[in-house]
Amino acid sequence: MPCSARFFLAALVLIAGTAVPGCDAGPGPPSNRLSGETSLYLRAHARNPVNWHPWDAEAIERARGEGKPIFLSVGYATCYWCHVMEREVFSDPDIAAVMNAHFVNIKVDREERPDIDEIYMTATQLITGGGGWPNSVFLTPDLKPFFAGTYFPPEDLPGRPGFPRVLNLMRDAWENRRDDLVEQAGRVAEAIRSFQRDQVAADGTAEPDDAILSGARSHLKTRYDAINGGFGPAPKFPAPLRIELALKEYERTGDGSLLSMATHTLDVMMRGGLYDHVGGGFHRYATDSAWRIPHFEKMLYNQADLARVYLMAFVMTGDAAYRAVAEDVLAFVQREMQSVDGAFHTSVDSETDAVEGRYYLWSEAEIRETLGADADVFLGRYGLAPMPGVAAATGSAAVEDASEGVADVPAGSGVLYVREEAGSTGPFAGLEAMREALRSARSKRKRPVVDPKVIAAWNGQMIDAFAYAGLVTGDGRYIETAARAADFMLDRLWDDELGLYRIYSDGAVRRRAFQEDYARLIGGLLSLYEASADSRWLAAAETLTNRMNERFWDLDTGGYYFGESEEYQLLRTRNAFDGARASGNGVAARALLSLARHTGDTRYRARAARLFGVYAASMMEVPGRFTSMILALQVYLLGEGDGVRTGDGAGGPNAAVGGAGGPSGGVDGAESGFGGNAKVEACLNAVPGPRDGVIDATVSIRIEEGWHIIGDRTNVQGLVPTALTFNADLPIRTAAVAYPPADTLRFGFSDVPVEVYQGEIRLTARIEVDSRQLAEGGSLAEGGRLYATLYYQACNDAVCLAPAEKALSVPLDP
Repeated sequence: MPCSARFFLAALVLIAGTAVPGCDAGPGPPSNRLSGETSLYLRAHARNPVNWHPWDAEAIERARGEGKPIFLSVGYATCYWCHVMEREVFSDPDIAAVMNAHFVNIKVDREERPDIDEIYMTATQLITGGGGWPNSVFLTPDLKPFFAGTYFPPEDLPGRPGFPRVLNLMRDAWENRRDDLVEQAGRVAEAIRSFQRDQVAADGTAEPDDAILSGARSHLKTRYDAINGGFGPAPKFPAPLRIELALKEYERTGDGSLLSMATHTLDVMMRGGLYDHVGGGFHRYATDSAWRIPHFEKMLYNQADLARVYLMAFVMTGDAAYRAVAEDVLAFVQREMQSVDGAFHTSVDSETDAVEGRYYLWSEAEIRETLGADADVFLGRYGLAPMPGVAAATGSAAVEDASEGVADVPAGSGVLYVREEAGSTGPFAGLEAMREALRSARSKRKRPVVDPKVIAAWNGQMIDAFAYAGLVTGDGRYIETAARAADFMLDRLWDDELGLYRIYSDGAVRRRAFQEDYARLIGGLLSLYEASADSRWLAAAETLTNRMNERFWDLDTGGYYFGESEEYQLLRTRNAFDGARASGNGVAARALLSLARHTGDTRYRARAARLFGVYAASMMEVPGRFTSMILALQVYLLGEGDGVRTGDGAGGPNAAVGGAGGPSGGVDGAESGFGGNAKVEACLNAVPGPRDGVIDATVSIRIEEGWHIIGDRTNVQGLVPTALTFNADLPIRTAAVAYPPADTLRFGFSDVPVEVYQGEIRLTARIEVDSRQLAEGGSLAEGGRLYATLYYQACNDAVCLAPAEKALSVPLDP
């Protein structure tokens, strides 16, 4: 599901009416207000016939003065479905005429304004139960959201309304039922405020302890997908924070299952199509459970986070394949994402000429033509996964070769992945000359667009990764790369009076920095200090920390706000939950502890302790959303490691995995924070086989009367199918889940029938254990516990709740 796009129609039911014809307000201007913006994403919409505004006082005051609702569209430069909606919807003069006549239209680059993005993504998740980009939100003139969705097509499709129908419904509701919309908007705004309040302990004095670490380990085990690696079902997002936590908790506790989780996940990611086996670097996520079909955009923060965690795994295990992958990622970044001034660009687009992944696809014939006699060796290591015509995350059974009929893409083209029969060799060991030949051939294709803007937070992450690489490998060139970028940030984005800026683009700074920008750059500077022993980096980190504390610290309850207080803002939020990247509060906690250690100033440690007290209850309740802070808490409770062993001798089971910088992070697709409800009860029973290597498990589910859960597959965009993943304190080889037949029902929120489960159902699974890895003479009955996570979405006749999950476990008794 590209850009994590999900759409849900329930909110339309609350205000439903018959669609009315649009009125023609005439075409928009040849160039709108976005033409003067520096954002690549905003400029891409500058010639739309839509009368776009950036988010500013002029737009909001216009909405208030004219009494019109606001249509807010949030996206970013390399988002595939953002491109699609721009081409299909916002370039249509008839659609634009309705937008211009009845709405004030605002376009936001989420990478420039993460504060606005966070507020209105929270609204979309609360209203629809899902979220993604483009984020499409309708607001009252006082900025309160009353309806939301993500991608809308230009005309109605099965299970998904077209944007013209949505516009007309919104217009009709605003003109004829405005009081209802304003009341609904008030409820949503209050829910957002309540969600923010609930993250913080009432008095901020909760005492964090080792129970939080124990809860985090249990959370990892219940969410881990022992068959496919990673955490949770498809779409599969890299989870560097969780991998790091597994590695560090293995180091602390000696629990080998945690090391297995980390290494299995790292192995499947670097061998699957998630990794670019020709050019290096990781794509943003995989659409399928086997990690073979990626969503092709490449984000700078993914490269930083994953390079760092692969280096940690190398230090922990001594496996040279992990170091090779990390260094290949860093080489890709230097080659394709670094400016001549040393700073790092934001992202690489997923599409070329409106075809997603075109640049990265290969056919066997192309490989043979490029490699000649070496092709058999290369194709013996690599397979080609065909591109599906329907994203796996929709649950649709249809799988087609998307290369068929696409100009300039040879039929049969696919995504490179390492074959299972290739063994455990590193993904490209011994194939460098072949990779270089393919890279040279691919460079002749039209390249995806690179978003050249420089983001302070993401550059801080990349500085951290390069500095850590220098520390681990002993290669001073990595430290030099980190230092060049750090010099750029301090020279171009820092002002002694105004502080740090977030964006550098087209030779100018833009937008005062957010708390995450300070925290991430501080973390990078501290890693650079540890790698180089140059005290100027420590001094700069202290200066930035003092300014961060002045501008963002909540003097009443403790913790950091996301941004500074602004007039045109629904509320001032906190950045406490981990998402695609580690939270600003989590990164700051780690940086404060590192500063205390390096400077001897106990005030930094005291402020970190206050942070832990504010969020201790939340860390216990939803540890998966606080992994970065839990990693910092581990340092606070147990102390930092002695550093890393450097050079070719790095590794071994006792080598430390630490480092001074903020933890690498990012869990797209993790628990949304809005899931969980009392409509479903589930129970796991397991019967281990008598030394035959098999566990038979049953999950019994009871669904509240009047409610249903979506079946194990769905053709309605945005609904989340039921899924079950397993893990155990034993090595699992396979887990075959049998889902019962679903009932087909019609609901008010969908134009097409929906497959659902209702009443009481049973899911069964036969789980094969790798008996070769069991202790000699042992049995399954001695194997500890079996873990399962049930993922589901509950609906009734009018509304669907947010996607939810239930963690289950059972002892493997005789």
